[in-house]
Amino acid sequence: MVMMTLFDPKKNRHVHSSRMFSRGFSLLEMLVVIAILGVMTSIIIGNRQRFNESVTVTNLAYDVALSIRESQVYGIAVQGFDIGGAISFDYGYGVYFQEPDADDPILTYTLFLDRGPYDDGSGNIVHGVGAPDQMFDPADDIVISNYTLNEGYSLEVCVHDATVADPSSYDFCTGAIPAEIEAAAVTFVRPDPDAKFLYYEEGLGWIGAASFDKLRVRVFAPDPSNFRDIIVYSNGQVAVCGGVGC
Repeated sequence: MVMMTLFDPKKNRHVHSSRMFSRGFSLLEMLVVIAILGVMTSIIIGNRQRFNESVTVTNLAYDVALSIRESQVYGIAVQGFDIGGAISFDYGYGVYFQEPDADDPILTYTLFLDRGPYDDGSGNIVHGVGAPDQMFDPADDIVISNYTLNEGYSLEVCVHDATVADPSSYDFCTGAIPAEIEAAAVTFVRPDPDAKFLYYEEGLGWIGAASFDKLRVRVFAPDPSNFRDIIVYSNGQVAVCGGVGC
């Protein structure tokens, strides 16, 4: 403690003041504080990144669900399509998912007008004028919109077979086992409000069955443990579920 004596001219007397002089932080203390701040900053940044991914993956899931709902509305609410100057109401609409290459994650999906090939009876096949065939074929169908996911985000598509005992088990999935598939489609054709599911497997082509009762689209964030599910049921219901699945 250092005592200082100050002179106050107004009061013509001396005033005694005391000031405590203390030492600053040591280098070790500063390093500890910096380390604590660094840990806290990394935690905050990590949580913020995961929060941003959660928001984005949820938004993407709803975008996919809305595209499926859009195809449903077009398909069963009689959305006409202009073909050669004539409006036709005889076609279906659907959403198509395909791996860019075998075992690669799906990065895009397509909303399309569903038309099939037509056999004129003499063996000649005319593409794009036949009844809806519930599958995507560039030779027959018309692309309404192509959608691309945000960088780092991807899709997995699975078709469920009702004949399997476990209702939570999906049997035909892109990039997965037990039955690996390359593509899948969900379509709607009036006047039936039900959804139709088909998948494409290399060497077998398009496969559909009455027992296919739902389709799951899983949207993955860059962290694959962060995902959302879109479930399309055969009765036409579309649901979006959280990260624990449906």
